Amino acid sequence: MKTRYLNRATRNFDGFAILKTIGTSLLGIIVATFLAATATSADFEFLPIGPHGPEYRSYAPSVATSPGGSTMVAYNTSGVVLMTFVEVQRLATHGSGLPEALPDPVVLGQGYAPEICWTRHGWICAYGSGSMLVITESDLNGTWDLVNQTLIPMPGEVAGIDLWGVPSDAAGPSAFMTVQVWLNPPHGGYETHYLGRTGFGWDAPELVLPETPLPQYPQVTFSYGPAGPWPTIFYLTEDGGQMHLWSTTKDLAAGWSTPVEVFGDGVSSPTGFAGVFDVVRQWDLQTNILGLGPQPTCPCRNILHQEFSGSTQPTEDLTAHVDAFDLPMSPNLAIDDNGRTHAFWMQEASDVNLNPRWRTLEYRIREDGSWLDHGDLLASQNVPGLGTSVALDVSGAGYPVLAWSRTDTIEGVPQGSRVWVGRLDSALSPVPEDVPRRAAAICAWPNPVIPRVELAGETSVPGPVSRVVYGARGSGVAVLFGGFGAAGRHERVWSG
Repeated sequence: MKTRYLNRATRNFDGFAILKTIGTSLLGIIVATFLAATATSADFEFLPIGPHGPEYRSYAPSVATSPGGSTMVAYNTSGVVLMTFVEVQRLATHGSGLPEALPDPVVLGQGYAPEICWTRHGWICAYGSGSMLVITESDLNGTWDLVNQTLIPMPGEVAGIDLWGVPSDAAGPSAFMTVQVWLNPPHGGYETHYLGRTGFGWDAPELVLPETPLPQYPQVTFSYGPAGPWPTIFYLTEDGGQMHLWSTTKDLAAGWSTPVEVFGDGVSSPTGFAGVFDVVRQWDLQTNILGLGPQPTCPCRNILHQEFSGSTQPTEDLTAHVDAFDLPMSPNLAIDDNGRTHAFWMQEASDVNLNPRWRTLEYRIREDGSWLDHGDLLASQNVPGLGTSVALDVSGAGYPVLAWSRTDTIEGVPQGSRVWVGRLDSALSPVPEDVPRRAAAICAWPNPVIPRVELAGETSVPGPVSRVVYGARGSGVAVLFGGFGAAGRHERVWSG
């Protein structure tokens, strides 16, 4: 999930086992071993969501998927009333075929720049409304609690939010959030606050990054603490006309650590990143960053990827060269269960006279150290009315879910903008047989379940494990376990 800023995750986790029930009365249980997908064909299906008509505008999407394959999309919408609202739309994106819009969209309230993530308790959506931070939460079935919304005053205008949901039952927060505050609009002055979601509710905002004249673009992910994940924040600062990338981690006892500079590869020193970026950290703490490079004197810049896994890897320039000048925007990054990196962004191209002529959706997948360009799958969406922000997440079943906005003209009549969702129908390439695959096997007794069931699960490799009970309609019933599990056997009892 990408942070939305005024001028424009859930992070996915891998290695899970899903227990599905047969029928609504729990008459039986399917026991399965989940391995890496091996499909060889690829196709995208597209679905527009949000209000439709020349007076409506829907834009700035944020996407979060659940382990069961449901997707929630949050976005801005405006219409005949000159106010901006935040809506959420749930989609069924597991299995094959077109993404299915399940209920009608839900209006959460007046605001902008929504960010959404999935946690072990359901979805969380946070957005700004002037100097107020608004947080709304759902249950596992995707039903939003509009009565008990959390309203938190901030010391300035909310300018950007990032969320990371913790897929674990371990001690500590179930969600991390950073909020970038614009202290003195329309002039400069930005600072960053952190909030954690515990069993007692949301913590009070904690100032982490003091005021700087330029945006810090904070992104929150995790590190390992003594009893579960704890937040790590990546951010940018400016010194001597050059941007520097830093990180700081919260410690259970000592608070936030002394910031550590994330150095570049020796070529783009100290770092190639100078604008909005997205960061994804895997469970072995390998960190991937996709971000915008320095802005030259022309209307163009590069979009760069860098990997930090024990040592810094060379910076990779992923910019698509479409015209004389290329301007990438809204970088989004995700890692799937097979360890492949997905990069998604929107790019504007201008001719030699600096006239914008093209807007394209750019989509890349990195596998076995090489980037493959799959932007042709989205070519039908490359219309002049593309919005400037896009979103990406990868579902628990391994399906990439992408979202963007665009404005259409139907039979010569201008229409308002709508949010579009695209889902990859199958894997883009087969997984080699010699690639180690994460597997989790579960069994249950008695079967049928009357009235309680004992569950035993076994994982072949250590890593994050989540056991979730789903009803016949695909909605979550109970979370039996979520956390980092050692290789071997694990047991649980469920009363139904």
